[in-house]
Amino acid sequence: MKFGYASLVLTTALVAFGSEAWAQARVAGPANRQQQKKNLRRQQEARRQQARQDLEIQRFERMTPEQRRRALAKLPPERRARLQQRFSRLQQLKPAERRQLRQRYEIFQSLPDDRKRAVRQELRGLRTLTPEERQKRLDSPEIQRRFSDEERQLLEEVSGPGGPPNF
Repeated sequence: MKFGYASLVLTTALVAFGSEAWAQARVAGPANRQQQKKNLRRQQEARRQQARQDLEIQRFERMTPEQRRRALAKLPPERRARLQQRFSRLQQLKPAERRQLRQRYEIFQSLPDDRKRAVRQELRGLRTLTPEERQKRLDSPEIQRRFSDEERQLLEEVSGPGGPPNF
């Protein structure tokens, strides 16, 4: 009889706790999904914006100086300044450096979206480090484990102070 009563109390407690936990999960579930959707939309928008900026730079490369001046005049001041700065940096590169940058960018673009995000995030962090700290980080077991050989090469080549601003 004691065993039956104890098992009834235990079952009741489990059912009560389980239904409460289930109800809390149900309430948190939709909010969590909404947040995930919002984050996904932000990420997609950031990728679209980066793609637009990359296309703008390519388009500006093909323009004559006069066409470029007229196109820049139509842009908002902040955007114009960013674009001029990026284009100026690109123009200062030697032809071989420009080819190499394009090759790196093509390699980067061929990565799956999740790997692009991981490489971009790591690049942001690496660019805040001193050269010694950066090299130590690149040689760390974590980087060796998290990134493929190709991704590590990209990180090494692009993470320095002279690397492209947005990759």
